[in-house]
Amino acid sequence: MEEQVSEGSALETCLLNIYKLNDGEDKPVYPEARMRHFLDVISSGLVSFCRSQLPESKELYTQPFSEVKGKLKQVSNLVVSFSRMVSKLTEFDFRDSDHPWGAEAYSNKGSTMFADRVREIEGARKSVEEMKGLINKGQRNVFEKSTVFSPFLNFGDTLLTSTYTSSKWSEAVASFEASLSGIEQGIGGEIKNRVKGMEGKPLAALSKLRRYSNLLKRTSVRKAVSAVLDPMSSSLLDVISDLENEVDKSDDNEEEDKVKAIIKTRQVGNKVKGILEGCKEISLGNDVSSACQDLMDKCGRFEKHLFNTWVEDTQDVMEDGNARVEMTGRLMEIDKKGMLRVNYKER
Repeated sequence: MEEQVSEGSALETCLLNIYKLNDGEDKPVYPEARMRHFLDVISSGLVSFCRSQLPESKELYTQPFSEVKGKLKQVSNLVVSFSRMVSKLTEFDFRDSDHPWGAEAYSNKGSTMFADRVREIEGARKSVEEMKGLINKGQRNVFEKSTVFSPFLNFGDTLLTSTYTSSKWSEAVASFEASLSGIEQGIGGEIKNRVKGMEGKPLAALSKLRRYSNLLKRTSVRKAVSAVLDPMSSSLLDVISDLENEVDKSDDNEEEDKVKAIIKTRQVGNKVKGILEGCKEISLGNDVSSACQDLMDKCGRFEKHLFNTWVEDTQDVMEDGNARVEMTGRLMEIDKKGMLRVNYKER
């Protein structure tokens, strides 16, 4: 459903066409004020729909996390995608019309607060789940029987956002954080132990740390694991450098099959993309992220170059008289043994 409200969707085209509508006297049917109200109505309706897709407020904290995490993420992504799409429309597309959008890019405070609240709820649940995976069975039993989510359960409807209840929500979050502080002290050391011995395997260490991405946002945990994160950044930069060398070798080897080179370049790009996503999840730092982004851009340019070269080479071969003879006849046939044979030459 997210793609139905994101950039490039039919809804985006529909909203653009509505804004550009004029009556018989070249007057806009939806001037800026009316269009803003229309977008407010859609935003409010989207939030109401999203709420209907989620369990009741209390169940968000009492149901198993596996049953609610997908719904929470889907709802927040839905609202964020719509907000980005409308912001882009009003920032760029609506300004290119007979009655240009004059105000700042559109944003709806209600939908923004709702998406933020859903992400906070998801983050709270995820932090608790990650902690459960790092403590022993006895601690886990005590932890599960505790009232760690009581501040939210006593809040009322946590999905109902309002500027009037912002301070009350902040108090609930602070109380929740305080309840985790005691058990949090040993979490950083436990995460550190989980990646111990992976100094020479930065990709494996990154994969392991992504499991605790939410906990790594916590100050005390981050501080305890910093001794592991810093050298891992350097190791990942070495990995990215090696991957870039692979791309450069294909660039220098003019005899390499173009299709194979395209596949290899795409594989490198996808691998780097995975590293970039992991670094963003655990907030590893700008150096690694920048190196990943630069290499991904390089892979994209090189892949495009390889494809264009392959097209030109293929066209040259097809114009050759001998190639035309080779491409005549049956492409596939079944031999006397019942085997399917493809009469295809790699050239």
